[in-house]
Amino acid sequence: MRERLTVLLAQARAFWATLTPAKKVLFVTILAGVLAGVLVTAQLGSRENYTYLFTDLSSEDSAAISAKLKELKVPYRVAASGTALEVPEERVHEIRLDLAGQGLPRGGGVGFELFDKHHLGATELEQRVSVKRALEGELARTISTIGAVQSARVHLVMPEKSLFAAHAREPASASVVLKLRPGRAFAKPEVQSIVHLVASAVPGLGENAVSIVGADGITLHRPRPDGAGAASEILAEREREVAAQLEEQARGQLERTLGPGHADVRVAVELDPATREHTEEKYDPQKTVLRSEQKTEERAAGITPTVAGVPQTSPSVATGAGVPGAQSNLPGGTSGPENAGGAAGPARTSWTRNWEMDRTIDKVVLPSGKVARMSVAVMIDANYKDGVALPRDRAELDRLGELVKGAVGFSGARGDSLRVESAPFASSATPEPPAKPTEVSKLRQARWYGPIAGAAALLAFLGFLWTRRRRAARRRAAMEALPPVPVAGEIEAPREAFTTDEDRARLKQEVIDLVQKDPASAALVLRGWLNEDDGEAALPRAA
Repeated sequence: MRERLTVLLAQARAFWATLTPAKKVLFVTILAGVLAGVLVTAQLGSRENYTYLFTDLSSEDSAAISAKLKELKVPYRVAASGTALEVPEERVHEIRLDLAGQGLPRGGGVGFELFDKHHLGATELEQRVSVKRALEGELARTISTIGAVQSARVHLVMPEKSLFAAHAREPASASVVLKLRPGRAFAKPEVQSIVHLVASAVPGLGENAVSIVGADGITLHRPRPDGAGAASEILAEREREVAAQLEEQARGQLERTLGPGHADVRVAVELDPATREHTEEKYDPQKTVLRSEQKTEERAAGITPTVAGVPQTSPSVATGAGVPGAQSNLPGGTSGPENAGGAAGPARTSWTRNWEMDRTIDKVVLPSGKVARMSVAVMIDANYKDGVALPRDRAELDRLGELVKGAVGFSGARGDSLRVESAPFASSATPEPPAKPTEVSKLRQARWYGPIAGAAALLAFLGFLWTRRRRAARRRAAMEALPPVPVAGEIEAPREAFTTDEDRARLKQEVIDLVQKDPASAALVLRGWLNEDDGEAALPRAA
């Protein structure tokens, strides 16, 4: 064993002696890099791998989870400025289940768990404040469960209950601050759902008293005042919605023909805020029906004058005449004139008939929001041929304008206007800046810097050794395959023998012929001459 070590050391010394100073420095540098990479890799391999337990935590949740991990005696690390916690990778799922069973993380703020512990001696003011805090925390947690919302904060203003001056109470109001996730869509329907959620969860809170603001300062929902201001704002919002819908319809119709991004449409809509009611009553004289009929007969004593043979009666009620008594008042009884003269007095008969005619009543209520006027502006991209923008002819623009009219419901009688123009569009294909890596991604990348650097240094060293070994093998193979070159024997001669110009020219020609016949052998011979210690060439040189 000792002899073997001695041989290895001797070989190492011989190898080291054959290296030039530059190669010795390069060898030591590579060896040191490989050793450093091996040490870093071994250290990282021996360390326990940590992974993220939770990210984007609030300060309250981070503190509560840290305290619980200390109680469970679980090693952890705080990352991302306290908003993320790391635990050993093999225990992450177990710890998440344990914390979920205890309601962690809560999502920021406090909820109704504030009342899990009863405090004796709490005043009414403290109880009201606790109820308000709990309600705000629960609403914030519920809003944070929406996919596009990263975190939320809710502030409530609730009026105090009082037995007096109830008519002067201020209404409840709410303010919500949302931090949205990057790249997630959050449009008006999502905002309206949050408004409805908050208004439904707080007693006495209306949707017009809820304000929603984004973390970047943009107002997503503004409370609407009552009265004319609210109606005007609602009408303006309705006009924007109708205009956006018509723009989308017209743009989609044009892009089917021109291609995406080659048409732009702008629509301005004026809506009529008035509400109209129209009532129409129609009668049909051909359709009548007798509804009621009344017949009246009157009799009077004496002679009634007649005109043109028609008996004339007085409009007054007839009065009887004759002998007073019960007999004259009984049916069939006799009165004075009738009984005395034997002739009946004059009589009058009248009829009253009521007729009903067929009629139809139409009542039409026209709601507000009817389109009063519309203005449409269309911009069409120019034609391109060999990179040169060519304007479109007016016939093609008119044809595209007719398509837009059909898409938006254009009406000339209403006073609508349409303008279609063509111009080359400016290129907007500017490259977006690369997204900045988050704190979490930076930490994950830094964990692999050491192993990657060590592996790269090891591969470089192995590649250097393999290349050197391969060059040496090629050199030995070339030397073995090289036929004996009788250069020294053929041209070896004393220097004095080549004193004339003719001898030197002949020698030069012989050397040129040998190099042209076997250039590889000539190169090896020259390399050997250059590596000799004495540095002298074997070929004789001219004086």
